[in-house]
Amino acid sequence: MNNSDLSIPGSIVLRKIALALMAASLALSLSACSKPAGSEMPTVASPQFGTVPEINFPAAPPPEAPVMKVLDDGDGKGEAVKDGDLVVVDYYGKVWGGDLMPDSTITDAAGPRAISLANPPIEGWKELSGVKVGQRVLLILPPNKAYGDMGASSIGVKKGDTLAYVVDVRLAVSADAASKFQVTPTNNPLPEGISVEADGQGAYTVNAAAAGAYPSEQATAVYATGDGPAVEAGQGVIVKRVSTDWNGHTTAADWNAGELISVSADSLGLADLPLGSLVLVVTPATPTADPQAELLQLVSAYDTNR
Repeated sequence: MNNSDLSIPGSIVLRKIALALMAASLALSLSACSKPAGSEMPTVASPQFGTVPEINFPAAPPPEAPVMKVLDDGDGKGEAVKDGDLVVVDYYGKVWGGDLMPDSTITDAAGPRAISLANPPIEGWKELSGVKVGQRVLLILPPNKAYGDMGASSIGVKKGDTLAYVVDVRLAVSADAASKFQVTPTNNPLPEGISVEADGQGAYTVNAAAAGAYPSEQATAVYATGDGPAVEAGQGVIVKRVSTDWNGHTTAADWNAGELISVSADSLGLADLPLGSLVLVVTPATPTADPQAELLQLVSAYDTNR
């Protein structure tokens, strides 16, 4: 208290002291709240790429924002994943504080999974942008980046659950990967009433407007061969795809916007074809859809066994 306070009535002095104490208390409260919720992270046993990990959760609540942490840097020379890439990953996922999710691929003999970051099953997979191929990362996804208020009962995720994944990034393929190949038309006959045309600018169209009766079985025809290495039996193949319903057609814009997906080399008879090749696939009708005429370009291949 300074000399000027001696002339102030006692009640005013007490009020000033009370206000000062309230300010100090508020500052301490704000300081305590500045620590982000859920700042304690899970620990991961067996953090090395390719091993079966285990995620152990702290007693603290989960973080409110996505977290990505590199667990194993690999050789550090893999290319970085970019926005919109298709990535091939192995992952081990748990609900925060809960059980292993049954769609985890690291414990599944079926092999790794291809996920398009342009249209991922959950928004949080986009957090892999910037991760290098060959790295293992820990990915924590709050509900707004995972299954939100809907949950996913088929894999044990309830409304509002936070998810934790250990992810091995095995391959990244960019949306424009098809443009790097030189292709040579084969002049092979195509199914009756179906044609494929190149526009000279790197785009292709599929025209099934003149197709006749519905096909009764799947058929494939190699429209052009690429100049890449040959696909091996048993591999997964990343393809650029554009398709049309029976009696329909595509445009160059459809091809340019064509999505990347993963298919089995064995199921479509793609083994021994060079990457870059263009293959027309005719698929019979199903109970819910007309036949499809699809043009696939083989852009990358990967081993499905570990």
